[in-house]
Amino acid sequence: MGRVEENTTIYSPDAEAGCNGSQDQLIVEPVKTWRGHIWDTWELPKDQRWLLFKVDAFVLTFASIGYFLKNLDLYNVTNAFLSGMEEDLQMYSNQLVTSTSIYTVGSGFYPGIHYLLGSWYTPREIGKRAMIFWLAGSIGQLFSGFLQAAAYTNLRGVGGYAGWRWLFIVDGIITLPLALMGFLFFPNLPQGGKRTWWTTEAEHILSVKRMQTIGRAGTEHWTWAKVKRISLSWHTYLLPLLYIVWNNGGPQPAMGYWLKSFNRSPPPVPGTSFTVPQINNLPLTTTGLFIVMAFIWGWLSDGLCRGARWPFIYAGAVMTLIFTILMRQMPLYENIHGRKVVYWLSNLGFGAGPLILSWINEICSADTEKRALLVAMGNDLAYVVQAVAPNFVWKTTDYPAAKKGYLWSIILQILLIGVTATIQLLLWRDKKKAALVESEGLITPSRESDNPVMQIIDVDKNKAVHAKVTLVAAGGLAVSLVVSNVAGHTKKVTVSVTTFVWYCAGNVMGPEISDASPGPEYHAGFVGSCICLCCLVVIATAAHIMLRRENAKRNKALGGHADLHSIDEDLSDMNNQNFRYVL
Repeated sequence: MGRVEENTTIYSPDAEAGCNGSQDQLIVEPVKTWRGHIWDTWELPKDQRWLLFKVDAFVLTFASIGYFLKNLDLYNVTNAFLSGMEEDLQMYSNQLVTSTSIYTVGSGFYPGIHYLLGSWYTPREIGKRAMIFWLAGSIGQLFSGFLQAAAYTNLRGVGGYAGWRWLFIVDGIITLPLALMGFLFFPNLPQGGKRTWWTTEAEHILSVKRMQTIGRAGTEHWTWAKVKRISLSWHTYLLPLLYIVWNNGGPQPAMGYWLKSFNRSPPPVPGTSFTVPQINNLPLTTTGLFIVMAFIWGWLSDGLCRGARWPFIYAGAVMTLIFTILMRQMPLYENIHGRKVVYWLSNLGFGAGPLILSWINEICSADTEKRALLVAMGNDLAYVVQAVAPNFVWKTTDYPAAKKGYLWSIILQILLIGVTATIQLLLWRDKKKAALVESEGLITPSRESDNPVMQIIDVDKNKAVHAKVTLVAAGGLAVSLVVSNVAGHTKKVTVSVTTFVWYCAGNVMGPEISDASPGPEYHAGFVGSCICLCCLVVIATAAHIMLRRENAKRNKALGGHADLHSIDEDLSDMNNQNFRYVL
């Protein structure tokens, strides 16, 4: 095929006419350059660049400003609570959490925009834009702190209103023009049939072809068969659950409450206190660091990771888990600067949400109705849990310690890792099943014996069963050995979580290694298993020698074996010299 001119695209009406209306024409990928990793439209043909410029200008701009204002108003409540609203309105019980439940009214905005983004952008474009949209809300949180501090300082008493009241007034005034902008510029869906007024006919056809090329289906009528198909799909249950768990699994912003607690009487740390502007501004470092990290994730996911979303879900869960454990276990007032740093870093791993919704958009590309339903289900049910759960686990009266809340976050982060691994395994299974069906119809559901996979398993069934039993037994013994040789609540939790993460990673990588070469020999799988076995022997031998030497060293130092450690003390095996390793 000849070279594609820079100012035209394979999706243009001329290209479509040249193919006589066929949907099977070759799709020419743009040449990958370093510029495309910075912003994807820079390496696209001219007509696509202009189309995406318009979509970015009208859709992404409206979405980002709208979410910015929505979160500005939401976080104004928390900042106002810390800036005098608690005293002015006498909100001394759990009324803050109850009052913020009103924001579930706006829960339709976020999933609606994500569905719209999934209807205009391809997988190489949607990740970073979903991240920009979401981070606009985080910037709203950032500005809320600055504006609240400014209002408290400069507008307090103006017109007879307290400083915290003025920010709500300003919020309402600046929201009205955005609502008008949405009314004028909000687009139709490309495959909805009706052209949006700010696109030309050629651009409308181009937008439709772009979605067809990536398999993004148009709308269909609802039928009972469709309802049944969606109801029986694992997508319907696991994909929304993934977003619900992520959304509710992050630790709530507690730094402001912690800073304010220094001003109590009697003070927990005599001589240390914080002003209202400091209480509003110091937590903003958390948001700033989080915004930088989330931007990096969005660009890496679309660029170097070629649309992969799951690595960032795992990374975020592990990072959030570590910092949540630290916040729960660290004393509140012993190391003030250290706790500040942990608070600032606590949200670094909480940037996977837009990538999760982008992943749902991509997984459900073949069914528009299911795509819209699952994006909305995930977001709305997350808001339902968010409206209920904080009343029990993140009570205002529990701050700044919030032990129950941090435990809730730890449990949900572990669940997030498990749900992600399960989704990956099911996607891998569906992909392999589709490939087998497509390549000569090898699987016959009604006749299991016709399945070549089942035939391979039946070749030597007894050996396979014995091998599986041996591996399961060895795995259980290995986990027991690890747990028995660590002490301290914090270290036990950390080691258990790390073990589970690597277990999930093995479940994902193992089938990929095995399928690198064809069956029934599976050379790559056997080679990989042998390498893992050799590594296991080396690691187990080295660990045995090191632990035996450590036991001998402790016996010599203490004059013999002593098992006097208390389970109430959160001392690790390295800190508690009375601990002895089990060999």
